[in-house]
Amino acid sequence: MKQSSPDSRNPVMQAALARYTLMLSALATVWLNGRYLGTEGLGTIALLSTGILLQVMISGCAAGGALVYLVPRMPMPKLMAAASLWIALSTLAAAAVMVVTGFVPGEWLVHALILGWMQSCFFFLQQLMLGRERVQHYNALIAIQPMSLLVFQLFFFVVFHDASVMSFVICLYLSFSLTLFFAVRRWGSRDFTWQFRGLTHSLKEVLALGWKAQAGNLFHLYNLRGPAVLLDKLVPQARSSVGVLALGLYAAEAIWNVAKSMSTVQYARIANMGNPHEMRVLTRYYLKRSLFFTTGATAVLVCIPESWFAAILGNEVSGLQQTLWWLAPGMVANGSSIILAHYFSGKGDYRRTLRASMFGAIPAACAGMGLIPVFGLSAAAAALSLALVVQALYLLWWYRRESLTAH
Repeated sequence: MKQSSPDSRNPVMQAALARYTLMLSALATVWLNGRYLGTEGLGTIALLSTGILLQVMISGCAAGGALVYLVPRMPMPKLMAAASLWIALSTLAAAAVMVVTGFVPGEWLVHALILGWMQSCFFFLQQLMLGRERVQHYNALIAIQPMSLLVFQLFFFVVFHDASVMSFVICLYLSFSLTLFFAVRRWGSRDFTWQFRGLTHSLKEVLALGWKAQAGNLFHLYNLRGPAVLLDKLVPQARSSVGVLALGLYAAEAIWNVAKSMSTVQYARIANMGNPHEMRVLTRYYLKRSLFFTTGATAVLVCIPESWFAAILGNEVSGLQQTLWWLAPGMVANGSSIILAHYFSGKGDYRRTLRASMFGAIPAACAGMGLIPVFGLSAAAAALSLALVVQALYLLWWYRRESLTAH
């Protein structure tokens, strides 16, 4: 197993390059949105993005991360048929949730559904690539989407002087279309085969594993985005505060990109491993490095003066540094959760990730609903952080328990 770590460096470096292309493009996009649309525009985009992610999470029950585990174990035509049907059904399910809850502003509902369907499709193809350890193609798609979004946005906002939320949505359409085109080309036409005979059985087989993985992701989505929705619903005229919280979350996502780079390779390798000891050694290797970087980067981030943020993003970002302080424990905790969650998911044990996210969501939801109406933005950031800390503690406890039992 000692030889696995050096061999992992090249794929990890490729993943890190893709993730940091994503991060830099995303930060440039956030800067453009902050400068041209203000925090209120950022808040609207954050709610729209939550709707898109919700649909991707629902479709992921049969077309998401569990496919990485299933690709080596199930015929591809059956996977293609089951996942394609579920992506279509997930659009209807997401529409029902958005209409009932109303967390996506009504004028953006149809756009959220169409964009969610498009992202679900290329996310599905990405998971198939990862299941076959085609990490280079997977990483290329990670980079293409944010880079193309940034280019289109520069044309609309800077060249054409057409800066609005609608213009940003058009840029999303163009970016998602381009990414989906490349995903189809990278996957290859010969692999687009569907077996509809026994479709019901295939769908049940995929959902039996996939719902556990994606239910955990849905709770995790709530942990990350739920406080922003509560802030928008429970505090009058809080859309600008939602934008500030979204900025804090963007900063956290930038830091988590290192852990996500490592977990991409870790997940694909563990899914194809058979030795539990090697799985734990590989996970421990990445866990130490993830925690080291995440802790250091978070410490640097919270020390950046508020005036620097105002100079870069505009004066409307007042309160961002205080928000980052509240988010800091969750940032560090999630740096370990990303690695630990992919350890359990890679070996098909999705119950742990589901319970971890669920246990994190419960106290965070209670604290959020009780405190956000009183303390606003700070309470929303604290609730988000609490969810991530509880989640990490549960995963760490189970990982340590398995390690001690094995000895």
